[in-house]
Amino acid sequence: MPWTIARRRRQAAVMRRVRAAYFSDRGNWKEWHKKVSEASVISGQRNIGKKRPECSHVSWNKGLTKDTDQRVLRNAEAASKPRSSIGVRNIREACSDRKHKNPLWYKRICAANRKIAETKRGVPRSVETMRKIMRIRKPTSIEKQFIELVRKNNLPYRYVGNGDFWIGNMNPDFIHSDKKKREVVELFGDYWHRNHKPEDRIARFAKSNFKCTVIWEREFKRPDWERRVLGLVTA
Repeated sequence: MPWTIARRRRQAAVMRRVRAAYFSDRGNWKEWHKKVSEASVISGQRNIGKKRPECSHVSWNKGLTKDTDQRVLRNAEAASKPRSSIGVRNIREACSDRKHKNPLWYKRICAANRKIAETKRGVPRSVETMRKIMRIRKPTSIEKQFIELVRKNNLPYRYVGNGDFWIGNMNPDFIHSDKKKREVVELFGDYWHRNHKPEDRIARFAKSNFKCTVIWEREFKRPDWERRVLGLVTA
């Protein structure tokens, strides 16, 4: 009997009724899990190398590419776009809600993320990957202050912290408008860069013949921050 959509729906309805009746007693959970696990092992061993009949349908996009089909192209373009702020907020709220309702799920997710991080430790991300990440980045509060200072004093700097300009695998926050000057400005947050050494960043840019000026977030919190930052930039 073929696995039609109607048959799938009937089977799903039957399974919902069975689960509702069976799981009304919490004492059945362990027994059910044991039986299902044993049946899955037996079924898997019996069907090794065999194709399941319900999986015999062919995907609509099999063999199609972005160059040959407009639907695949539209889907690829939609998937490559960064999520909107509303979408990101909805995802965070859903994860936060599930974190409190199901602590075990959150614990497993954290453990899986730590394993992934361990496998990628010490492996630098490619420039193309970093460009995709930085594409959705917006100026921070101190970067907005510096942008306003540049506009107010007509300074020859432009914001490139969103991935518009790269020096090797480094993306500076600001760069001198005159390409011959080869100067960049990096803004370090007191929290996010607390373990970073400005000398290391300056040395990395120096290898590419760029002069780097590092300004800490604490400078923007002073009453005379404009005068202090201007002094650092024009020094």
